[in-house]
Amino acid sequence: MRDLKARPQKNADWERNSRDLGDEFLAYDRGANQVHVLNATAREIFIRCDGEQTLEQISAAISESYACDPQVVLQDLMVTIDRLVRLGLIELEGELNSEDR
Repeated sequence: MRDLKARPQKNADWERNSRDLGDEFLAYDRGANQVHVLNATAREIFIRCDGEQTLEQISAAISESYACDPQVVLQDLMVTIDRLVRLGLIELEGELNSEDR
């Protein structure tokens, strides 16, 4: 599991090549000529990746926003964060456990 104190930050290149559609988020990868579409929940997580909020804070906010079980939200958040990191959409600042990357 990732360090809950880590602070995810959007990759600046992706911010320049993306479009927020309200209920979805489109991120264009020019190098691979691919478009990644984030659903509403992944969009909300991505938007909160501002380098200020910790994973723990993002999880609590999503849990409150959707009135869901915090443990379920945390598990889903970690899956989404892993995908966003793999796609290069975000980086994790302050992550102590680098072997999870």
